[in-house]
Formats: sequence, structure tokens, C-alpha cells
Amino acid sequence: MADIEVRWRRPGEKPHFFLRRGGPGGAPDGTVLAVLTALTAADEAKWSDPSAGLDCLVTTGDDVGVRFAAVAQSSGYRLTFTVQVAVQGKRCEALTFTQHFTAAGNGRLVPDKFETPRYDVTVKRQGGDDPVAQDVPVRTVSGVRGFTGIHPLLRMTGPATVLVDTEFLDVTNLWWDLHFRLTPKNAPASSVHFDPAYLAPGTHARSKRLVVLVNTRTLPMIWFASVPEAAADVPDGTTLGGYVFFRPPGDVPVTYSSTAADGLASPSLATRGMATLGRYLLSGRVKARQPDVAMLPDYRPWLAYVEQKARPLDEPNFLPCGMEEALSRATPLLLEQRKEVRVLLLPLLSKVNGYGGIPGAGLPDRAAAALRLLWCRDLVGGRGRPLANPGAITPPQPPQPGLSPSPSGALTLADDIWLGGYSAGGPAVWTALQVSATRTRVSRVIAFDPVELLSKGTDVLTATARARGAGKVAIFIAWTPNTVGVPPRQLEAGLRQAGATVTVLPEAGRSYFTMPPNPKNPWIEYVFDANRPWKDGLQPAAKADSWWHQVIVFAGEQFATDPAQPGSISFMQKTMLP
Repeated sequence: MADIEVRWRRPGEKPHFFLRRGGPGGAPDGTVLAVLTALTAADEAKWSDPSAGLDCLVTTGDDVGVRFAAVAQSSGYRLTFTVQVAVQGKRCEALTFTQHFTAAGNGRLVPDKFETPRYDVTVKRQGGDDPVAQDVPVRTVSGVRGFTGIHPLLRMTGPATVLVDTEFLDVTNLWWDLHFRLTPKNAPASSVHFDPAYLAPGTHARSKRLVVLVNTRTLPMIWFASVPEAAADVPDGTTLGGYVFFRPPGDVPVTYSSTAADGLASPSLATRGMATLGRYLLSGRVKARQPDVAMLPDYRPWLAYVEQKARPLDEPNFLPCGMEEALSRATPLLLEQRKEVRVLLLPLLSKVNGYGGIPGAGLPDRAAAALRLLWCRDLVGGRGRPLANPGAITPPQPPQPGLSPSPSGALTLADDIWLGGYSAGGPAVWTALQVSATRTRVSRVIAFDPVELLSKGTDVLTATARARGAGKVAIFIAWTPNTVGVPPRQLEAGLRQAGATVTVLPEAGRSYFTMPPNPKNPWIEYVFDANRPWKDGLQPAAKADSWWHQVIVFAGEQFATDPAQPGSISFMQKTMLP
């Protein structure tokens, strides 16, 4: 029998600094550990036991793959594959699984069963009143899950050649090991080495459901994934899809390198990186909960309202967007009405690369690769529910010959993505929609006051509606006078004619964009309530439009007492509902 080859990069691909070959036979500090073990008939009953079988000899290997010598008379083989990412002396397990192959004769291997870990996430509270209390999540292996067929990150590319999809790696534990620091109470923001807002108990972050990913194929490399709680255990046959959201760079873009491992340890990721993450994921604290965040450095941006001040429009000029809460509220309805779950994917642009190649060709497949990894990390679907249509590596491939069909009721991957962007994140959305193959796989576009909407956005949105066909793409446009200027009625009409379902927010139109007193906008009345009686200082023309540009991503029209009440539905939540 010929050698058995295990690859973790496609033919012709260059090695990656996070995927250097380790044992057996690789560098002592290598990160990829690939071991192939030959099994006899007597070993099959305990095939996944590390003590069973005889490890195969390595014949050749490098940082993209390794060849093993086949063993005559073997009934099958066990592949144990692990990636241990290492940065500045700290390590974390970023991917691991065990796959069984039956030796089918004529040198052919049939992947027929596998095991992948079961994980538990625990929270360790560190700090207190001073330094600031923070809940640090830690994911640990707590067992294994066993399934028939081929692991979702594997594909057979020849009779005895296995390709492992290592496009994304899970570096969540390493992220906290590298960046978490205790922060003094009420410290000046400029002196903080780690922004504590996201992990502070009072902000109610869903940190146990946050995953930090690195992409090994595109620049920039860091992505955040926010997985809604309801995705942890879903009904049979649920579809899992991605929602890729492009954020603007902000006044101080995050600086990190994607071309070396140390880029993951950049100090700006702990400060500006964590602050911007919190700004999009967290919800502001309402008046009754202000003490929950009052000890944070520069706590005012973590409120749901503006405290009393002489000129309240001057600063802060933004409040949290609440994407985690919006996703959490919308997901049960998506499950009920569409049997669908969406995972929020937030690529972290960098000052060095911007969004680089992320909006380019292959974005829907890239999102699917991230979702397959999240299933492997025990974050979606339920512990006994398999992921259907295995054997796919970007671009998707059909199940390999000889595999058993997927069990009824398995979790399936959506063949489409949601695509969203805000403000200066808009150009990344338009770039993505310029790719014809992407247009046909976008089922929802969510545009929050994006720049270039009425220039570059018009053509690509219309082309997307036509490519998808009547009723197959939903387009949400949340606009303000700051960026769009006027209600995009002509664009709306053109998109409807092209076959899209279109929602333009706010539904109140121009009347929404009036500073208080404005009874037609109870949300903004709440935001500025502490500044009654309202004075002219609330409404300087140079500031008001900029404020509306921020308001559109954290406020809404349906308002019940305060933003935290279930009856209050933000624009962000509205764009995620069925």
C-alpha cells in the first residue's frame, strides 16, 4: 500500500506561522501534531483509546503535511490531529479531533467515525471593588462526542490523502491569557492596559459565548464570533448560518500584525481592541443599573443614556450598540419561524491591513468554515447532534463515496450569509457584493447608515436583488441625515422592482431626527432625559447630525419604559428578526 498523507494546507499553499509541524518528526516548537496509528481487528473495539494500535512511521513531512508508511494487514487507522497555538510562551489547544478510517483494500481509506471533544466553559471572577471585578471565561475539555462518518473539517482528496481544514483556529483561551489584566477602579482611560468593560459583571456580556478566531488564509487574521445562547441546543434539522458584520475603523484604529504570531499579542488589542468589541456587542446600562458600571474607566460610554451636562452632545458621542442582546432576543423567533440560527461574525480590521481580502472572493465559504469550527468546539447544535453534509472544505464538497448518509435531523449549514455594515464599514459591504459568486449567496443585507450608499451601494444592492431572484433577499437600510442625507426612497423603489424585500428605518422617516422635545421619538427622549429642561445647548447643528449617526445603531422606535425592557426593540434587533 502507498503512503498515507495528511495535509493541513491545500496543494500549492504556503505554510502558516500558526501551523508549523510538530511531532512526530517535526520541530520541537511545532504547533501541528498529526499522529496516524495502525489498528488491528483486536483494536477496533477500543479504536479511540490512545493505547490501542501501533503508530505509523513518518516517511516525509513539512509544514503543510506529512506522509506515513502504511502497515500491512491493518484493519484501519486512527488519525489524532491537534493544533496547539503558541504566542510569547503561552499556548492553547486551538483544534483537536480523532478520526477512524477503515482500510477498504486497494490502498483506499474510508473515514467512517470520529470523536471530537466536549467542552465546558467556566467563569473565574477576578478582582473586586478595586481592582474592577471581571469574569474571565475558560474553556476546558470535559469529555468526547462520537459520531459516524467523516469529521466536518476533513475531506478525502485521494484514496489515502486526507485534507484538514485549518482555515480558522480557536484561540479564545490564548486571547485572555495574553491580554487580560486587572484594572484599578476609575483609572484614567489613558493608563489602562486592558479595557475591562466587556468582562465586568455589571455589563452583562455573554462572554461564555464569545469565541476568538484566527484566520490562516486572509488578512487581517482576527475574527470574533458571538454565538447566541439558544444555539447551544436546537431542534432537529436546524440550519446554522453566519452574519458577517463590518465595523468602521473609528478614530483610533486597532494596530496589529497578521503576518507573525506576535501580532496576536499586540497591546492595542487589549485596550482599543477590547473597547471597540464591547462598543458593538454590549448594551448600555439603564438609569437604575448605572452603579453596575460606574467603577469602569471612562464609564459613560457604557450607559444607555447621557448624564446631565452643560452641552450633552459634545461627549460621549456614542453608546453601546447591543448586538449580543439583539441576537439573543431575535434567535428564539428565528428558530420558531424559520428553524434557523445565525452566528454573528465580526472580523477585526486593522490599521495595517484594513479589511484586506476578507470582503473578496469566497466570503460565504469562509463564513461556513468558521461555523464548522464552532460546531467542533461544542458551541452550536447540542452535544449529540451531528453536523450534516460532512466532508466539506472551502469550497464545499459533497460527501465522500462510501460514507453513511447523515442521520435524520442533523444540523445543516446554510448556503447563504447575512452581510451587514455600519458607517465606514459600508465600503467593505459594497466590495463583497461586487463579487458575483457572493451576491448569489447573500440572503440579507443590513446597512446601518453606510457611506457611499447612494453611489457604490445602489448598483451592487440592485445586482444582488436580481441575482437572488424575487423575494430571496431582504435588505434593511437604516439611514440618518448625517451620512445618507435624505430618505433613500428612489433606491428603495428600485430594489423592490428588482425583487428584494426592503425595510427602511426609521419608519417615522425625517420626523425621527428631531432632538427633544420630540414625542415621536421616545427613545431619544430617554437618552437625554437627565438633561431636562432641554436647552439650546442640546442642539448645536454641527453636533446633531453626528449624534443621529451614532443613535441609529443603538436606538430604535419601539420603546417601553427603558431600552432594557423586552418591549423596546432597537433598530439592531429589528434587522435580525425573521
